[in-house]
Amino acid sequence: DIEDISGKGLGGQLKAKLQLAKAAAGADLRGTLNFGAALEALSGGTPPRASGPLSGTLEFAGRGLSPRALVQTLVGQGKIDFGEAKLDTLWPGAIPLVVDAAIKAEPDKLAAVVRRGLATGLSTGNLPLGQKRLVLELADGQLRVQSFAIDTREGRATGVASLDLNALTFDSQWR
Repeated sequence: DIEDISGKGLGGQLKAKLQLAKAAAGADLRGTLNFGAALEALSGGTPPRASGPLSGTLEFAGRGLSPRALVQTLVGQGKIDFGEAKLDTLWPGAIPLVVDAAIKAEPDKLAAVVRRGLATGLSTGNLPLGQKRLVLELADGQLRVQSFAIDTREGRATGVASLDLNALTFDSQWR
């Protein structure tokens, strides 16, 4: 048993407890991960594209013959809690402005007007997450955030996100 793994970084801290045991099919791993961070540290860019605190937990278990196989078999669930967070460059109010500009545009300039309008309009405001909880699901080597919606007076944004634990790549889709 590893009772306490802890560290600081990204404007927060990480704590984990792990149980690693020999099993008939390699190794059996069970654990709990608690984390906190500042979105400014995660988002990059100057100025940062996101701000506000987040914290979360993840409980997981898996079994495999090698470390790579073990990661692929991990299953678990958890949550991420945001505290008055906001995302820049995702302002829902940009969409009606772009639609209005597109309606007024000449047909041969429509694509350029939409591209330019989205590029400038999305970064004009921000998407307030407020105090929101997102549900995490771990399976098949992927840590996924269940689909979520954020309603503002300018519109609604929906999103999903995933982290590939083998390739260490992050993907998100917004509408």
